[in-house]
Order: sequence, then structure tokens, then C-alpha cells
Amino acid sequence: MYRIKLVLCTAVLMSLNAISFGINDNKITPSEIKSVKIYTTGAVVTRTAKIVVESGTSSLEFDNLSSSIDKQSVTVTGTGEVTILSVQYNLNYLNEEAKPRTVLVLEDSIKFTTHELAKLDNLESVYNEELSMILSNKSIRNEREGVSAENLKEVADFYRSRLSDIKAKLLDIKDEQTRLKKDKKRINAQLKELNMNRNMPTGTVVVALSAPAKTSVVLEISYLVTSAGWSPLYDIRAKDISSPIQLNYKANVHQSSGEDWKNVKLTLSTGNPTVSGLMPQMYPWHLSFYVPVVMKATESNDGSVRSVASIAGTVAGVHQADDIETDHLTNSTDYLTDSRNSQRAAYGFSKANKEEDKKKSLSEVIVANNNQLSVDFDIAIPYSVPSDGKIYLVDVQHYDMKADYSYHAIPKLDKDAFLIAKITGWEAMNLLSGNANIFFENSFIGSSYLSLQNASDTLDISLGRDKKISINREKLKDFSKNQSLGSNTVKTLTYETTVRNNKTEPITIILDDQMPIADNKDITVKMLENSNAEYNDKTGTLSWKMTVAPSATEKKKLSFTVKYPKDQNVSGL
Repeated sequence: MYRIKLVLCTAVLMSLNAISFGINDNKITPSEIKSVKIYTTGAVVTRTAKIVVESGTSSLEFDNLSSSIDKQSVTVTGTGEVTILSVQYNLNYLNEEAKPRTVLVLEDSIKFTTHELAKLDNLESVYNEELSMILSNKSIRNEREGVSAENLKEVADFYRSRLSDIKAKLLDIKDEQTRLKKDKKRINAQLKELNMNRNMPTGTVVVALSAPAKTSVVLEISYLVTSAGWSPLYDIRAKDISSPIQLNYKANVHQSSGEDWKNVKLTLSTGNPTVSGLMPQMYPWHLSFYVPVVMKATESNDGSVRSVASIAGTVAGVHQADDIETDHLTNSTDYLTDSRNSQRAAYGFSKANKEEDKKKSLSEVIVANNNQLSVDFDIAIPYSVPSDGKIYLVDVQHYDMKADYSYHAIPKLDKDAFLIAKITGWEAMNLLSGNANIFFENSFIGSSYLSLQNASDTLDISLGRDKKISINREKLKDFSKNQSLGSNTVKTLTYETTVRNNKTEPITIILDDQMPIADNKDITVKMLENSNAEYNDKTGTLSWKMTVAPSATEKKKLSFTVKYPKDQNVSGL
């Protein structure tokens, strides 16, 4: 009886071991990453494997894959006389990942540093023991005989020399301990970063095949990983205002999928496979009258005042709710109306309405994405992108673009002139909105953001401030005054803007200014002078476009009046 139990227990344990350690008939098959197509969010990894399969049914296992694979995206294709029966994706929590060489080196450094700190701790303890021994035996007094001056000097010299030596040694030990502890802390921080994605589960794809005879097969496995992506980055360079714009299109690529991409062919796509391609469904849009909740106060048995809410009347599609007890009121017997409670009563106590609300909420959450056809950039040079989440720069394209240069200034807000490059035909370059580094005349101007969502057929790129153009806007006091005219006050304001070109070539500059817009019929704004500016009476914007010769100066004047009642103060003036 006991022997049968022992055999059964052994069989159960062996079965559990087989399950725990993944004992199966799958043939571990090596594969390598052939190419990666990176989207703005996500990436499709393609692996290849060359194998020989026996006749009949066989099961191949591709291990050490990413653990962030979208299992619905796994596809397997092959060349050869085989039939693919099934494809299955699993996570393997028992596969211990081999440590990279950098991790092994850092772990050796930690062991060495720990050993050195232990040696210093022991040496420090020895010196402290010696110091305690010397200090506990510092008495040299003899009860029978006195101490000679020669003996006293000899003992004093010994104490001075030895104590000084011990103190110096202890100080050196402290310094060395501090240095080693700092080194150990830095090494541990680096190890923590390197081990962050280690010891995670790995992905496994199991492919079942059927072959009529022994044959060679080339399998291609592709899958989508979500922990990857890219974003555009631009270097925009202009040699001078007579040269074309040089645009270097780059990509910031990152991935933390758990598998390194080593010398693989990259393709960058502007698409996004994680966005649903399903068209949203529109639900009926219902309207009904708002019904307030009337809250009346009643007195409870304990003497406290309690409120009871009820709906007055009925509305089509809304069931009348029973009386609802609400929070206690204090010293109140009036009827109250609470819009929040009315909504809860009208929509919270009808089972039919609950279902309808769920449908309406779902339709409101769904957002229709109008995706255009994506553009793919094939990168000719193989790249390596480790699975560390860091940014790696990939060159995409280089463009030389013809540009029209002009300066633009709004001296009311900023007295500097900004150089603007206007580019046409940019739509054919397949650009995306992204960060840009601006260079002008071989100098770094600064960083900007290239926004293309609302760009017109002409793309404006700001190349920064030009300090060689001096602009000044001042109020002319002699032409600005306040006057009384009957029951009104008339305020006259005059501004003069001066532009000086300190460059050696002529410039074209556009100046913007503005006049106030009256929001009240009792306020009247009248233009007196605008130096032939283009005026938009809806926005109050004035614009001058002028050419300024080298070392020349141009002036533009703006003058207007504002009339308003004497007994009123005008804000914003």
C-alpha cells in the first residue's frame, strides 16, 4: 500500500517538473532578425530561419523573443514543400537570460570594491585596537622610583610618533573608504539600469509543420512589438539669405522590446498600426426637456430636518423616480431646486435609460481618425538599436529647398527683426511635425518646432533674430494729446517706428502694428495716418512691407483718435 502511494507521488512530482521546466518535444530553432519596420508607435520585426524538417509533423520553437509582442500580429510564412498547421505565441518565465559582458564586468568590479572595503574595515579595526591599547597603558609612574627626564622624553617621543602615525593611517583609510563607496554606488546605479529589462519573461513562437518528406525550409516570422517607435527631427541650415535651405530629415528611434536589433535593415513608416481601422458607428441623438428636482424638507422622528427629493411631472423617455432621501438640512423648511440631483433622478433611476446612456457615452468616446496613406522610408545603411529605451539617431533624407527670405518684426511686442524663410513645394517631402535645430551662417540659432498641421502651401520657417537690424517704436508726445469735445473725451495717439539696416546688403522687411477695436458703440476709433499700410479693419492689424538699403533708415507713422464719454474709463487703452 505504501509502495503504491510512493509510486503515485513520484509520478505526480515528475509531471509537475515536466510542466514547470517546459519539457516538450518542440525543436528549438535559431532565428535572426532580418528587418524592422518602425512606426511612430510600434514596430514590426521580421525574423528568418533556415531549417531542415523531417517527414511528417514537427513542432519548431523560436525562443528568446520579445515579451511585448501583440499575439494577434504573429504571422509565419515559408518556402518549401511544407504546410503550416498552427502558430502559437507564449511567454516563458523560466528562461534565464545570459548576462551581457558589460554586466559581468560591472559585477566583477562590485566584488573587487566590496573586497577592498572589507580589507580597509579590518585595517581600521586593527589601528583602533592599537590606539586603545596605547592609550590604556599611557601611565609610566613607578611607586618606588621616580621617572627620569630621559625616560619621560623617550616615552613622550614614542607616544607622539606612534599616535601621529596611527591617526594619519586612519585618516587615509577614511578617504579610501569614501572613494570606494562612491565608486560602488556609481557601479550599482549603472548595473540597475542595465538589469532593468533583464530577467523579464521572453516570448516564444511555436510553429507546427507538416512535410511529405524531409526537406529544407526557409521560415519568415513577423510580429508587432508596441514598445518601440520614432519621431522626426530636423536640422535646418541656411548659409545666407541668397542660398537655398538645407533640410536634414532625421529620426529619433527608440525601443525597449527586450531584443536587440543588430545590423538590421530599417524602414521608417509614418503610419500607426495601433490605431483602429474600424469606422465608428453613429447612434441616435436624443433631446428632452430639463426637469428640475424639487426638494422639500420634512422632520424626522428625532427632530432633525431631512430633505426628500422628487420629480415634478414626467418627460417622454424618463420614468418618474420614487422619493429619494438626500443629505440632512439644517433650519430650513423651504423648497429647494438642485440641478445635480435632478440629473441623477432623471437619468439614474431608469433601467432603460441606463442602457441608453451607456450607448451614448460609447459613441461620444470614439474618435474618428482620418488617416492618410502612410509613407515608408527605406534606410539603406544597416543600423543597430539596442533594447535600452534610449534615443538613437537615424538619417532619413536630405533636401535642398529654394526659399524666399524676408524679415518680419512686431516692434510693439519685440524690437528684434526675425528672418523668415518661405518655402513652397514642401508637401512632396513627406514631412511630419517635429522638433528642429536651426543653423544660420554656420552658427546654431536655437531649437524650434516645425508645425505642419495647419500649414498652407507656403511653409514659414523662422531662422531667428538678426541683431544687425535696429528697430525702435516710440510714442510721439508732441502728437499725442487728450481733448474734451462736448460730453466726450478725444484721445490722440501717435507712434513712429524706425528701421535701420546695418547690414551690407539690402533687406526686405515686413512690419506689423495694430489699432484698437471698439467693443462698445459709445467708443469710436478713427484713423488719422498710417503711412500707406495695409489695414485689416476686422482685426485692427496694419502691415508695411518695405525694402531698406544698406546703412539706410526708414520710418513709418501710425496716428489715430479714440473718442468716448467723459464719465467713462476705457480699459485696454
